[in-house]
Amino acid sequence: MFGMRCNGFFNGGASPNLSEYAKLSAANYWTGLNQFSNGLTANYVQTSLVKLITDTTKLNGATSGDATYTMPFQGSAYKKVVVYCNALLGVTTLYTFPTAFTDTPAIVSTNQLSSSLVTTLTKTAMAVTGATSTGFIILEGY
Repeated sequence: MFGMRCNGFFNGGASPNLSEYAKLSAANYWTGLNQFSNGLTANYVQTSLVKLITDTTKLNGATSGDATYTMPFQGSAYKKVVVYCNALLGVTTLYTFPTAFTDTPAIVSTNQLSSSLVTTLTKTAMAVTGATSTGFIILEGY
């Protein structure tokens, strides 16, 4: 693409008014305006692509510890679930995703907990079984 693209947090001086470039709507949807310095302007609102949510659900392990679940991204194009296990021992009850995935999500491989702790995984819910496990498990998909 030719020229400088200004959107979101990267206002390259095209306008002193950042509020017209990127913001969260009242329902926590990302909206934006894209402008290009070569004279091209593409105005569009990206709704339901990404929805930022901060609600959490804490579930106790069957023996001890707990797992805190959150689904910060619940849009139609991208969804993400973050689970933090705190000395989790035993299985948690089923956590139902606030927004179902279109396809079964992927368990992202990290240097934290093993994906094998996820003992139930569908498009709509998951359960984790810990062995005094502490760390993060991340799921992504759409």
